[in-house]
Amino acid sequence: MSKIIQDAEASRAGETLLEYRYNASRQPSYSEVGDFAGLNLNEVIVLTGPKTCSASELIINGLKPYIQTVVSIGETTCGKPYGMEVEDYCGHSIAAITFETLTKLGQGGYSAGIAPTCEIVDPIDGEFGDVNETLYAAALTYIETGNCPASRRRSNVSPIQVPNRSIGNLVFD
Repeated sequence: MSKIIQDAEASRAGETLLEYRYNASRQPSYSEVGDFAGLNLNEVIVLTGPKTCSASELIINGLKPYIQTVVSIGETTCGKPYGMEVEDYCGHSIAAITFETLTKLGQGGYSAGIAPTCEIVDPIDGEFGDVNETLYAAALTYIETGNCPASRRRSNVSPIQVPNRSIGNLVFD
């Protein structure tokens, strides 16, 4: 996908992929531009899961104004529409969250993740490119029929419990 975007970007520039929205006291918004209208695609299918984060979500969300249909197959993404900048302070580097990413239409707000179009739980049951691997097979079914295959939900799986951690006075839940 990134290669297609790179090739399209080289052909014609000027369209906004994303905007960085800072708070009012920080600075005005900033935009990244490229030629995403030049992709010439009607539909893109992406495979997603709970570890699909940040840059991947940015591409999924950022393409929505340029592609008629962005289909995600899998599970809800992790939800990281925010970015940070590193500042040096007294010999230490501090990376504070300073902005939210939005599309050129102001679409964003996916801190709870991007819900899939076709919800399929990925048991990671095959090699990359194996037509029998769950998500890949679901994508092929969608391409062939235009419909989401039957949803497959987890069964008899307990969520992983992560203990609270702390550093000094900071507690991470």
